[in-house]
Amino acid sequence: MSPLADVHLMIHRRCVLKRDFPLLNSSHTSIQQNQIAQQLGILINDNRQSQEFAEGRRTEIKNKPLSQFISERGVAITLRLCNVMSEDQLPPIWKELALAPKAQQLSVLQLALDEKNQATMEPDIQFIASANLLTVMKTLSFKLTSVNSVVSGLNAFLFYEQLEQEAYETSTTWEALIDGTDGATMADLALLLNAKIKPPLNDMDVRHMHRRLEIMCQVLFGDHHVVPLAIGDFLVH
Repeated sequence: MSPLADVHLMIHRRCVLKRDFPLLNSSHTSIQQNQIAQQLGILINDNRQSQEFAEGRRTEIKNKPLSQFISERGVAITLRLCNVMSEDQLPPIWKELALAPKAQQLSVLQLALDEKNQATMEPDIQFIASANLLTVMKTLSFKLTSVNSVVSGLNAFLFYEQLEQEAYETSTTWEALIDGTDGATMADLALLLNAKIKPPLNDMDVRHMHRRLEIMCQVLFGDHHVVPLAIGDFLVH
């Protein structure tokens, strides 16, 4: 026969149940809920901070200054060469190269050359960007080291017609070396960076070499700069 209902007995029985089954204790449940809410708040805060950091990183990359590509002095020289007052007025290639990863800079230069090439009167002229041309840009080595030099600065002898398969394989090798997907040695890089020249075989070769020089100068200095305009006038006459 079950005992008669008694207040003290019922309280005691409830205490025994709470002791044996903690989940029945409403105070413990409240504590657990608070703990869950705190952990959830921490996770939400961590996620928000991660998103803010990622967004800040994207903004930093998007607004990466040209000085990180060619240094502060290089920016000043480039502004003077292009005859503009600010980085925003420079031809697009400078900003594009500053933002591009190192392994993609040669491809960015190639796209810019292709775009200008298509706009010329002779769009079928072959023009393949090389690691040497990219280095000329990055180091601003546009000036001849001497009057008789044919391997320095921007001169027509650097813009000969290349063997396409060999040229594209060289470009692919360069990007792989810079990206770190291929083991690079100083000797490997030196071979790719060495300036190569080839004398023209006929008048058409001379014309095409100067046309490539004109395209390169348009990319570097802008379509209306005095240098590409002068080369264009020379080709017309």
